[in-house]
Amino acid sequence: MRDTATNVIVASAAWLAFLHAMAPDHWVPFVALGKASHWSRKHLLGVTFLAGLGHVSSSLAIGLVGVALGRGLSDLQQIDIDRAAMAQYLLIGFGAAYMAWGIKHARHGVDHEHLTVDNFSQAAKLSMSRRFWTLFAVMVFGPCEPMIPLIFLAWTKSLGVVLLTVAVFCVITIAMVMTQSLLAYEGAGIFWSKHEGLLARHSHTIAGATIVVVGLMVILFGL
Repeated sequence: MRDTATNVIVASAAWLAFLHAMAPDHWVPFVALGKASHWSRKHLLGVTFLAGLGHVSSSLAIGLVGVALGRGLSDLQQIDIDRAAMAQYLLIGFGAAYMAWGIKHARHGVDHEHLTVDNFSQAAKLSMSRRFWTLFAVMVFGPCEPMIPLIFLAWTKSLGVVLLTVAVFCVITIAMVMTQSLLAYEGAGIFWSKHEGLLARHSHTIAGATIVVVGLMVILFGL
């Protein structure tokens, strides 16, 4: 039976993971990119699972290596602060580049209104893949800020508590990223169906602009 301190640590991990994953930069970019690229729901869930897994894994690796090497919590937190700042600017840069590409795309009058991810041309699929992996890299680079302090706190109890704490944090974070993305994707679909003619041509521009706005919100409001 776990003691009270362990229960508090694990419960804190669950709550902090829930709050952390609600930040819009964890799911809005995937909804925007997915809608513009005509992803299926299955494809969206697969993409967000991979992105969520990469996101938590990077901070997990830093936290565990830091504990093993005896690094101080403040040192690792500074690394996360620096990573967070860089990730925010990378997200804005990605969104701006994508928006510029979308404007160029719209000028050519290309209409993918009836296409899906399965019947795009090979070149279009390659372009979509590059955009996803760029966004994936931004997610991996961005830190899970609450995880490292939780690892240090759990380490004072035992390795088993560390593993349990990390498992709870990772599962809830990934589940939140996937669930929020899917719900927002469905909601965006309702809006999309009412303005399909306009959005079909400018979808990539709108997606890029959305990602830029999300990045700016994270910086301005500290989300």
